[in-house]
Amino acid sequence: MTFLNKTQIFAVLFIALTASCSKDFSDVGRSVLPDDMYLSSRTTYPLTLTHHSIDVFRTDNLPLYQLGTYQDPIFGSTEAVFNTQLTLSSLNPSFGSVSQSSEDEREHTDESLKQEQETVTAVWLEIPFFNNQNDADGDGVIDTFDVDSTTIESDSDGDGLTDIYESRNGLNPLEQDTDGDGILDADDEDTTHPDLGTNQYDIDSLFGNHDQTFHLKIEKLSYFLRELDLDDNFEKTQAYYSDREFMQNFTDGVFFDDQITINKNELTFNYKEDDPDTEDVDETELIETRLSPRIRVPLTPSFFQENILDLEGEEEFSSLNSFKTHLRGLVISTSNLQSPLLLLLNFDAAQINIEYTYKKLDNNDTSEDLTDDTVEDTDGVFTIPFAPRVRSNTIIRTTGFSSPVVEALTNTQPVTRAYLKGGLGVFNEIELFKDAEGNDYLESFRENTWLINEANLIFYVDRLAMDAADLQEPYRLYLYNAETGEPLTDHLIDVTNSSKRSGNKIIHSGYAVKNDNDEITSYKIRITEHLSNILREETAENTKLRLVVSSDINNTATTSVILPDEIIIPSSSLVNPFGTILHGPESENEAMRVMLEIFYTDIN
Repeated sequence: MTFLNKTQIFAVLFIALTASCSKDFSDVGRSVLPDDMYLSSRTTYPLTLTHHSIDVFRTDNLPLYQLGTYQDPIFGSTEAVFNTQLTLSSLNPSFGSVSQSSEDEREHTDESLKQEQETVTAVWLEIPFFNNQNDADGDGVIDTFDVDSTTIESDSDGDGLTDIYESRNGLNPLEQDTDGDGILDADDEDTTHPDLGTNQYDIDSLFGNHDQTFHLKIEKLSYFLRELDLDDNFEKTQAYYSDREFMQNFTDGVFFDDQITINKNELTFNYKEDDPDTEDVDETELIETRLSPRIRVPLTPSFFQENILDLEGEEEFSSLNSFKTHLRGLVISTSNLQSPLLLLLNFDAAQINIEYTYKKLDNNDTSEDLTDDTVEDTDGVFTIPFAPRVRSNTIIRTTGFSSPVVEALTNTQPVTRAYLKGGLGVFNEIELFKDAEGNDYLESFRENTWLINEANLIFYVDRLAMDAADLQEPYRLYLYNAETGEPLTDHLIDVTNSSKRSGNKIIHSGYAVKNDNDEITSYKIRITEHLSNILREETAENTKLRLVVSSDINNTATTSVILPDEIIIPSSSLVNPFGTILHGPESENEAMRVMLEIFYTDIN
């Protein structure tokens, strides 16, 4: 017998409705369409849920990388160290204005004019933060600071002028008195913005106390991070795992080891040179360099003088392998944290900038006459990016799980609570239609003559336990095929979107649902298509499902866990540090128990 569902029939209508709906995506669902349009009856079926830990996983192929420590009273503490190879933007780079060979071949009576004498003046390691500059209404104020991000007529600083007017007229829409002269902008007829061009940023992906001072250490890696696996005849990429530590035995130099604090503001430095043709403007007061917020620390100039600039034209720069063998990489770690702080940084944009001066030869347009040649001190910058593929995290669990989690992992007690945690955490495996006593209800369900309208798993948050633990909660859960690692059919066919952050796959969902107090109460995952696929053919297997926290449900790429069991896990879950406590299938609160919920129409 064939069972049909109406999810796809209503998908287009759902998209049209959500496009004009002002509700958060966590609210959008059954309330959009009246229940009596197609839901005639409801029933529930049991499920079994087991707990499994993640102790060691592959970390060289992650979408994001961590640095620092994370701690909570339920799932313990972890410490993350970042390891990376360095690379070249181009082979055989030239420092200064010409190559080293051109310098050597110069014929000049004055030997001091032949060489450009490149000299390092400063070296900076820069790792940008992830930041949010979404401006939904385009009024020049990002949504985080906009009092009303749906209209350009909002007045975020309350000075009587709209945000869009101030943005277009050189005023600060987030400061009532832009020039600080005591007169509000609306009444000030002569206002000059003291820092025109400055940008506002909303820093993302910092977890914990990011106002503290802590130690940052940058070490030179002595171990060669191979890109290809020697043991597999160089046919596969080399795997690096979370328990692989390089700090103890594979570093041979320290570039930076000092205290830093996080600056969440735009970095501004270097002022422009004055233009004599613009008498009314003093360019020396105008900022030339603006950088998004980032970690920016100085490195040892002498090392980069000897190992980079002094080797111009040498074999070390002839190929990427030669360079990577010469300068093998970095190990970046934190210590002396006053309280836990975990940083997810934009390592894709990280780089080392070597600032230097050189003697630029000027022949004064008389190439044949060498007597009037002069040199001019000129500035240059050489950039060394982080290698895009050869990088990894060392992540160590420094304190263990709490006793309730340890007991849950034994899977010998009734599952009254379900524990979930990303990274070195805990995931759940679910088997539908089976109860704790081993009874299987799938075949009896197949005997019904029902049209399946909707099937859901609703996971209710144990608010008492969560409030007591004070955990940082995930805003989404992800359910997938435990045997193949692939997403469910409901995930694949769901093309819905909203304007909210990561507002996609709204029908399949998994989003956190909040109450009026902004507390997460549940997570709903629709699996109508998955259930229909099982029911359409009597021989179809009722495969186990795996439930994890998620940072990006669109990213279905997986990586491998090798301890305590060899399995595959979505990479997006392993970079998400959050955790939650849910009511289990045998919760003492029967109304909150997780179970399979089915809406159907009996066709007899």
